[in-house]
Amino acid sequence: MNGMTATGLDYAGARAGLDLAGIAVTPALWADLQSIEHGAIAAMNEAQQ
Repeated sequence: MNGMTATGLDYAGARAGLDLAGIAVTPALWADLQSIEHGAIAAMNEAQQ
């Protein structure tokens, strides 16, 4: 990413996309998405070091 830092999802955009796809957003689903997000951020930022 050339000196940039990944910061995470645009939650409003993610929610809108899930709603448009007809996916019911439950607390459990949202927690899973955040876990995936945290892992992806860590991996992307680690690649910058």
